[in-house]
Amino acid sequence: MYYEGRGTARNYPEGTRWFRRAADAGLAQSQFSLAAMYEEGRGVEHDLKEALRLRELAARQGFAPARLVLGLMYRQGHGVARDDAESVKWLQLAAAQGNYDAQFFLGIAYANGQGVARDLVQAYVWLSRAARSRNPDAVRERDQLARRMTLDDLRRARLRNRGWRRAVR
Repeated sequence: MYYEGRGTARNYPEGTRWFRRAADAGLAQSQFSLAAMYEEGRGVEHDLKEALRLRELAARQGFAPARLVLGLMYRQGHGVARDDAESVKWLQLAAAQGNYDAQFFLGIAYANGQGVARDLVQAYVWLSRAARSRNPDAVRERDQLARRMTLDDLRRARLRNRGWRRAVR
């Protein structure tokens, strides 16, 4: 409430103090929020290393948004050395939890062979799952990919998606 100014005057230092207490107590969502504050330099000194450390703490606890952001950081080389394999590792974890954005980027990684062997069937599977969110980019990428696939590959991809449920974590 202090950080966002909800119900009280905005006070970044006080908001930061409460986020830090919760993060130090092991609350993944607070670790994730505090990481964003370090990344932006809002309420704290700009520190990408601390942002990465906090995101990793949250991600290791299974917090899907942190896993997604870590995957994207490694994909783009933002605050870390670019590492496609590390990116895929975190995206796979978030995608298995049902995170549509992670499913989209994982599908792109499989389609392009970034961090994983190029696999159009797996790419279609993940892009189809992301398309369930009605993300127009996921729908477009999946449909473009389908035009490049064999009918047998499309059949296999669609079979893999039948009955799929996100991992509960």
